[in-house]
Amino acid sequence: MSTKPSLALIPSAYKASKVYSVLPNDGTGDFDFSRATIATRINKDGFIEEVGSNVPRLNYPMIDGVVSGCPSLLLEPARTNLLTYSEDFTNADWTKTRSSISENQVISPSGIQNADKLIENTDNNSHILSRTLAVTAQDYTFSIFAKQNGRKKIRLRFDNTLTLRYAEFDLNLGVFLNETNSIASIENYGNGWYRCSIKVTATATTFYNVVQLLSDDGDLSYTGDGTSGIYIWGAQLEAGSYLTSYIPTSGSVTTRNGETATGAGDANTFNDSEGTFYLETKLLEKIPSNSYYFSVSDGTETNSFMFQFRSDGSFRIYQNGLLTVNLAFVDNNIDLSMGNRIAFKYEKSSGNLVLFINGQKINLLVGFVYSDFNGLNTINFSFPSGSSPFRGEVKVLKVYNEVLNNTELEYMTSWRSFNEMAIELLYTIE
Repeated sequence: MSTKPSLALIPSAYKASKVYSVLPNDGTGDFDFSRATIATRINKDGFIEEVGSNVPRLNYPMIDGVVSGCPSLLLEPARTNLLTYSEDFTNADWTKTRSSISENQVISPSGIQNADKLIENTDNNSHILSRTLAVTAQDYTFSIFAKQNGRKKIRLRFDNTLTLRYAEFDLNLGVFLNETNSIASIENYGNGWYRCSIKVTATATTFYNVVQLLSDDGDLSYTGDGTSGIYIWGAQLEAGSYLTSYIPTSGSVTTRNGETATGAGDANTFNDSEGTFYLETKLLEKIPSNSYYFSVSDGTETNSFMFQFRSDGSFRIYQNGLLTVNLAFVDNNIDLSMGNRIAFKYEKSSGNLVLFINGQKINLLVGFVYSDFNGLNTINFSFPSGSSPFRGEVKVLKVYNEVLNNTELEYMTSWRSFNEMAIELLYTIE
């Protein structure tokens, strides 16, 4: 394919408040970026690092604890870490029950020697680290980075005295073993470190964040040896149904603000008569809590294409507004939280609209009537007004001022090899 895009975002360069597009090279294709707080990302060396306010996050993917592939632009919602000492487990906020903490023992996922060790005592009983919090009735996600050191199995709990909510993890195999009244996940961060997490639905009462050591046989109560345990770092409790990037705290509740990327392009970037859009992206959640948008418009809903990632888990495209008559495509068969390749073209002369997702052509809805455009000039990772911002990772965005043929669209949206698919979907390669 020899056609050159009029705009190409392949996240690689940025500065505070700006994400640079590769094309055009005069700056009109660059996105305005906003996040009024610090945040963390995975850097090219696989370490978690902080970036400053309004600095875009180019987040590198990891497979089996190793950076694999190119970075994506990470766009997350506002989240708050409710645990006030996320790295200092010696603090009195954390209750040590038949256990103790030895601080700054090994290098953490941040690349600094600031990870503590949770050590069992010699009692024949449970060995626990815990924190109590008053919470409201909603979903929460509790996570911690953990590494085996004498003990390889743990139980994470976030529950009250009435209902157990927990999951158990094997830090040697890198898997969760079970989940009770919770949804568990585990991510490999390399060098033996795993981020273990559980999502639970809480009631409005006092809940307990618990990290509990287990015997090699999985026993909750056992005789400790006084030296074995696990390394821990980066505890986080956030209100929400899915895990987000790590938010460090040191004595107070800390919030990472939401992010936006908007305002790229001008009238020369887009062709009102025909064009093609290509997007590689994935959401942070399979079924979003709210609908998220990517849009091309003149700044208004009534003159736009809007790519809608819906709260029912479907993907839709609207033309000139969210009315049913403006709905062009619906696909209910993709996993929004996995890597997806989306290509869409429009052509005024024929009234033709074509959509491909992951190598498959999606049928145009029966009865849809194509409408003309006048003055497309802006591309946003949001609604045309800037509301309902996109939440996920953006790997590639390309805009073409002409229509590509269906063979080209099929090729663009297909995986060229199993290894390429595995890297982009973050599969474990065995």
